[in-house]
Amino acid sequence: MDQKTYDVVVAGGGPAGSVLAARLARQGRNVLLVEASEFTRFRVGEFLAPKARALVNEIAILSSGWEQRHQSIAEFVSTWGASSPVDRNYIFDPHGHGLALDRALFDRDLAEAAVRHGARLLTRAYVRAASRSPAGWKIAVEQNKERFEVHCKFVAVCCGRAGAPFRGVPLARRRTNRLVCLGLRLAGYRGDVRPTTEAYPHGWVYSVGLSSGELIVNLFTEPSTRDGGIFRPSLDLLLRELAECPFAASRVAASNIASSSDVTFFSTDASSICSRPVAGQGWCLAGDAAQSLDPLSSGGIIQALKHAILVSDSLLRSPSVSDVDLTGYAEYLDGAYAAYESERRRVYQMEQRWPTPFWRSGRHG
Repeated sequence: MDQKTYDVVVAGGGPAGSVLAARLARQGRNVLLVEASEFTRFRVGEFLAPKARALVNEIAILSSGWEQRHQSIAEFVSTWGASSPVDRNYIFDPHGHGLALDRALFDRDLAEAAVRHGARLLTRAYVRAASRSPAGWKIAVEQNKERFEVHCKFVAVCCGRAGAPFRGVPLARRRTNRLVCLGLRLAGYRGDVRPTTEAYPHGWVYSVGLSSGELIVNLFTEPSTRDGGIFRPSLDLLLRELAECPFAASRVAASNIASSSDVTFFSTDASSICSRPVAGQGWCLAGDAAQSLDPLSSGGIIQALKHAILVSDSLLRSPSVSDVDLTGYAEYLDGAYAAYESERRRVYQMEQRWPTPFWRSGRHG
């Protein structure tokens, strides 16, 4: 790697990191974007609410026509608080329709947009450590098992729930819940593609059909609220849970699975985590690295975009990248997370059918 010095290093090529990198590079800042994947593996987070879709277009870093690469969503279905499904549409939403995303494709498009605007992108690369140097920061990067150092004046950590690779920065992480996602991706689906949220005794499940002909099923539960036994994520466990979720189960049954390669199972952490502080001299957290939300809120992507806008605006206004004032950004995140926690409790309190540990925890957590 020839270049060793940057204005800003961004760790993580999700929506927060890529949009931040693109907005800074577009204004002439020298930016390195470091991403662990190659945007080929499936990623959780398939729904883009109308307001978030409108914000993506307002940011204007993606090429025109990007929406056509995803499934347009005019309405969704919910069985929350009652067994009868309720259809909700976006006819009166001022922002129009939503999108069911191919999330890996969406994230890759954002990262490639950052490159088009002038950022440098490293894939299959990791920020292993970040420590102070006389010029700002010394960043240890690993790519293809090779380690090297780069220097920068500002580092933005946007690498999800993994935390920040800082030395000497005391970060406190508060976990609101311990939600786990058991996920299933099935090929050969030709049924109803509308997003559906369905509550059941031990959690809730989200399912949606993608324009690729695939069915996505994400089941959310909390191991700590389960009665007895050891929680071991597996396809068998997911299928047993789906037996109590008639709408999601019927969609799985409607998938035309030809071989084992048509079935992908995964599990991932989906808990709500708040990390503080979110910023200091020459650094910040953004996206899920700063605060991760319950997927029920459909707020993860729009949160990431807003973080990227606030941080990039502050950096671009500041006469010194290494001494930017992010007080307003930190105050915004505190207010947003407090509002999220209050709204989450309110929504979980709407579901009163089951006195199970999961729902008791959600109503008060």
